[in-house]
Amino acid sequence: MAINNKVIISLLAVATIGVTNSSIQADMIVFPDSQEAPTYEVSVEIDKGQVGEAGNVVDETTVETQQTEETSLVASALEREADATDPLPTEIPETEATEPETTEPVVIEVPVETTVEPTIVPTPAPVVINYPAQGTVEYELFLLVNAEREANGLQPYSYRTDLASAASIRAAEIVDFFSHTRPDGTPYYTVNENIVYGENLAEGYATAQEVFAGWMASPTHKALILDDDYTACGFALHVNGDGVHDYYWAQEFGYTD
Repeated sequence: MAINNKVIISLLAVATIGVTNSSIQADMIVFPDSQEAPTYEVSVEIDKGQVGEAGNVVDETTVETQQTEETSLVASALEREADATDPLPTEIPETEATEPETTEPVVIEVPVETTVEPTIVPTPAPVVINYPAQGTVEYELFLLVNAEREANGLQPYSYRTDLASAASIRAAEIVDFFSHTRPDGTPYYTVNENIVYGENLAEGYATAQEVFAGWMASPTHKALILDDDYTACGFALHVNGDGVHDYYWAQEFGYTD
């Protein structure tokens, strides 16, 4: 650090020439907060008995001189003092390391085109209708029954010969005992329990048209003809010739094979 200071020395008694055995007291006053160059005040006391030849004594003399090598010790002290008063380097506070923000990837769902398979509705198998022999009263009665079913939105019955055989037995039994109970006291379906589930009976009607009209006039008989559960039927006509009723009809209901 460069220093260009002035030193002011106050001499109480200084000889102009050679001074010996003199004692010097120096007081150093430092003003660290002052922006002006430091001023040093040095008091020098001289024993008058040791004055040189000139014998000239100056009571108070102010000497202004440039700093020389003789004041290097003082200058060094000043430099150390000035260094001690210099502000310490400012410490940069440590900052906490922050993790970089992460951005979640944006997922865009693209709708996948789907092909809707057409629903294939199976075509129902055609209903096989069996008929009684043409030209018979059973055939005529069978046509009347199925025409009424179709008029009411129902599937036509199929004719089963085994149901017709059971109907033939029952038509003969009702000549002497007109009932859905058989002459032996058992229910009608025991005529063939494996296939018979319903029964219509009639007596006294001479034609298929007459017996059909009589059954349709009876709610319980009509209900069997228009039943949506049964799928098959069989007829039989027994002619007794006793001159009382003469004609005995039986219709048995069941299911197709």
